[in-house]
Order: sequence, then C-alpha cells, then structure tokens
Amino acid sequence: MLETVANATLDQLALEEGQPCGPSPQASSVAQVVRHINANLNRKHTLEELAEIAGCSVWHFVRIFQRVTNLSPMTYLSASRIEAAKRLLVTSDARIIDICYDVGYNSLGSFGKRFTKLVGMSPRQVRSAALEFDARKFRSQFRIATEWLGASGGVQLALTAPEHAGDDFLVFSGLFPANVPTLMPVTCGLREGIGDVNMRLPKAGYYRVFAVAIPRCADREDIVLQDCTLRGSGGAVCITKDTDQAFLTVDLQEPHLLGPPLLPILPLMLQQKLVNRR
Repeated sequence: MLETVANATLDQLALEEGQPCGPSPQASSVAQVVRHINANLNRKHTLEELAEIAGCSVWHFVRIFQRVTNLSPMTYLSASRIEAAKRLLVTSDARIIDICYDVGYNSLGSFGKRFTKLVGMSPRQVRSAALEFDARKFRSQFRIATEWLGASGGVQLALTAPEHAGDDFLVFSGLFPANVPTLMPVTCGLREGIGDVNMRLPKAGYYRVFAVAIPRCADREDIVLQDCTLRGSGGAVCITKDTDQAFLTVDLQEPHLLGPPLLPILPLMLQQKLVNRR
C-alpha cells in the first residue's frame, strides 16, 4: 500500500514538473532516502550516507531533498523520529525510555524535550490523553469549538478534496510558522465538511498553511493517529502590518510518503483547549 501511494505521488510530482508520467529522477531518489530513514530511525544518519543512497553529492542531495519535501534532510529525520514515537505511545504499552531508544535518541531528557517542543504535549501526556480519548465526545466538542471560533476572519482558505472522498469530514486548518506543522497553529479554523474556512489574521510574518480532514466515522485510534485523514499544505504566505485579507487554497489528498510528518495531535490538543476554557 505504501509503495502504491508513494508512486502515485511521484507521478504527480513529475506531471507538475512537466515531465512524462512516471516518477521523476529527483523524487525517486528522495523517496529511496525517505524509505531508508523510516526503516532505520534508531540509527545515526549523516548527510554523506544519505547522499550516497540518493546517488549524488551532498550539496545536490540537500537541494533536491528540500525541493521535493520542503524540508531539510535532518529536519525530516527529526520529525520522523517524533512521529514514530507518537505512534508507539498510542499503539503499544512499551516503556517511554524504550521508545526513546527505538526511535534513535540516547537520552530520555533530550527525547522528552524535543517531543514536547514539536508535539505540544509530553510523551506521558500523549499516552494518557489517547487512552482517555472518547471519539463520540470529540465529535460533539468539535461542533462546539466550530461555533466558538465563528465563521469570520481575514484569512480565507478554500479547501478541495477528491470527489470519491465524500464530504463527511471534521476539518482542522491553520497557519504554522514552519514547513512542518508543530504545536498549535498561530491561527486556525474548523469546519464540518469540505469547503471554505475563515481564520483570523495572525501577526506579521511568514507562514505555511496546513489542513487536515478527519472522517466523522473514524474510531478512537484512527482519530488520534490521524492515519485516515486527508491532508494538504499550501505555499508560504507573507502577512504584513498592512495585510487586511489573505486568500489561500489547499488541495486535500491522502497521506503520502513524501509529505511532511504531522506532529501535533490536533484532536487531543483541541480537547485540552476546550477543557482549559471551562
């Protein structure tokens, strides 16, 4: 299944670059490196080693990896380790220290700090919140949060999705100050179903828009891991002190091999936000 999704994504990249249908050489090289990283997260990796797998110089490798994924190789490696740790926390009863070593960290303190910085919750908090997560309650809370945020704002986001996916989704969208979505967005929007989303204008800065659509019928584990989602990201947007409106578009697709890891567990963080408002 992973190979099918990856190859479909590589075909799309080739078409966007104006090349004949089929994986572009650059995307194929990067996909090979990404598979190697994901299969060997507990190992130490160097740019020289990864460039050799890609079959090019370090300088060229860093450029094509960034071009294909919007991330540097080491940023991608770090995010993938945290994504794998998050999955193990939710799906296994392994000790946190063992998970730390399994994903390539040799210090529990460093792992905990990095995890919390990127995910917005500590490893222990993620495990506890995932165990207590109630999918039915979450769906009710999502509607409450949608009404709380309102439908007006200076950032207007148009979302599209494949026709076969339908429309029965709970959609999170937001602007993040980095190419990997981490922590909570600087501004966000929620809606039920695929369509337009409004968000308040953030302070001046450069941001990237990300959106995630969770099927309304998803079960607890699927919602927490966000595996069954549609995802999408748009280009960078510059907000200045003179900006009063921004118009963005995101095409939601199934997760693919070359997409950025989704580090915040948005449903758990939304629940936390609502609990804190009481």
